Amino acid sequence: MDPFVKRDKLAVKSLLNLFLSAGFLFMLITNLVLGYTSYQALTHQSRTLIPPTLSQAFTVSDGTVDEPYLEQMADYLLYLKLNITPASVGRQFGQLLEYLDETSWHIVQPKLLREATVIKKDNISSQFSVESVRISLNTLQVQLYGKLQKHVGQRALDPEMKWYQVNFSYDQGVIGLLSIEEVEVDTDESL
Repeated sequence: MDPFVKRDKLAVKSLLNLFLSAGFLFMLITNLVLGYTSYQALTHQSRTLIPPTLSQAFTVSDGTVDEPYLEQMADYLLYLKLNITPASVGRQFGQLLEYLDETSWHIVQPKLLREATVIKKDNISSQFSVESVRISLNTLQVQLYGKLQKHVGQRALDPEMKWYQVNFSYDQGVIGLLSIEEVEVDTDESL
């Protein structure tokens, strides 16, 4: 075989290998960029939601929520828990369970059943009026302060001023209720 032909074939093969390597590298970089942008689009997509009661605008994303959203959700969930009558407690607590995080279900659901039984048996009604709210976005906790007015039958009990704390989980755009608990709070301390 002619050495020039052999050299030309070798040069063509080398050039072809260079083009194939460059094409492979270009496709690899393109796939990495597309993968990253797809991940960003999925995990940082913002959406605006409307809770059952809407008092101000708010925005949430797959990774974070803002203070107005947490406040409105805490207010609504505390309403379901504390603004009850013997006739409405089943429905109110049923709606509350819809927001319950699956990790807290086994703890909170039995407590709600016991409370509903006592409320119906003793004919207890209650109403909670929120006066102050403190929010921690870092811990997804909302503390609400207000007046709790209870009635046993037709008899009104003395109103009590109480703090309640609503604890949330938030994962990939889904909010979950972890707990609602009465807390003792120093008014000078922040959440």
